[in-house]
Amino acid sequence: MPLNFDYRKHTTIYKGANIQTYEFGDGEKVIFSFPSFPHSGLYYLWFLTHYDKSKVKFITFDLPGWTGYSDNIFNGREFSIDEYVEIARTILKDYKVETFSVIGYSFGGAMALKLAADCKDQVEKVVLVSSVINSNLVKRFKLVNLVKLLHYSKYYNALKTLIKRKMKTIAKILVLEEGIPRVFLEMYSDMVSHIDPRVISESIYKLFTSDYSSYLDEIKDKEVLIVNTREEGRFFSIQAEYIRRRLNSEKSLHIHGTHDDFILRCRTDVVRDVLKFLSD
Repeated sequence: MPLNFDYRKHTTIYKGANIQTYEFGDGEKVIFSFPSFPHSGLYYLWFLTHYDKSKVKFITFDLPGWTGYSDNIFNGREFSIDEYVEIARTILKDYKVETFSVIGYSFGGAMALKLAADCKDQVEKVVLVSSVINSNLVKRFKLVNLVKLLHYSKYYNALKTLIKRKMKTIAKILVLEEGIPRVFLEMYSDMVSHIDPRVISESIYKLFTSDYSSYLDEIKDKEVLIVNTREEGRFFSIQAEYIRRRLNSEKSLHIHGTHDDFILRCRTDVVRDVLKFLSD
């Protein structure tokens, strides 16, 4: 049975810039989705094609400077993660969304958390997948030191080259194992070519030098699902443990596998349970 890659595009204007947004699914439950670094939010469509789209409606977007077709609002000016959240609020207003749930995967978790805290009267549920919320817990890891080195050396193109190579590997797996049409991946490859290496370098640097813990206190009364893998190492698992302790009233779910499983092996019980949590 062929996969259904139907989605709707819309341009939201933010401070005079064009922000490319996407909508897919036909349900009443609105899910605002933040992607993982440095993807377009459109990849959430990859796993939703395997499940019932009649109960949920995903709204997502291309983050300026990341993969996709949004205007790069950071061209010639300072980068800010918080501005991504402001763009999200503008998109929700543009779509006339009154209540919604929010999901953030990896890097997107911090942004999802801040959006949930800023709009807590509108937010129903929160899902944080393999998220980094408190950088102080991982500052001694080699990956963080590498990110800082790239940031201070301003050798941005090295990071862009690494990302392109990883995207090619992901594309092969998706074609062979998930049945993703090549034409869709060719389009996504073009989206990757629009990456601004300075923005993606500053993005990950900001994440690994920030602490979003205070926003956890703002959502303690929400239903929160924490998802992390048992095999992805301490880098992410200590974040999940920290979030559970800080909230002290959440549901948690463990994925068996690696950090990439949420994209690459989306026909799992884990993704099904996440969608069930969001749609109930």
